Amino acid sequence: MKGFSKILRKTDTKKRLSVPIRFLKSLPPFKLGSHAVEFEATDEKGETWAFQCSTRKSGPYRKPVLTTGWVAFVKSKKLQIGDKLLMESLSVLLHLTSPMESGTMHDSHSGDSIDCLVV
Repeated sequence: MKGFSKILRKTDTKKRLSVPIRFLKSLPPFKLGSHAVEFEATDEKGETWAFQCSTRKSGPYRKPVLTTGWVAFVKSKKLQIGDKLLMESLSVLLHLTSPMESGTMHDSHSGDSIDCLVV
């Protein structure tokens, strides 16, 4: 996955985060017959967050979304509608930027985990 960016909308901050289908390549494999997978991400403070990515059970488009754990992450980071989310590989980095604030990017570590950084 090369990455993607997204301006957070109401649904992204209140219920779930819709992600591009290519994001699935960055996650652990789904078990046979399953439409959800759990994974962990580490934020800029080293705190680990557990998320679940789920997809539609049927239909031509899987429409992946982050559900379990996402709203707690949003509340903890005080994310709002209009904040910018940037995910990029190798070990998927999450950069969150408020439209009203700017800051310095934090360094992340490489590895198999997903890193979450707030700027």
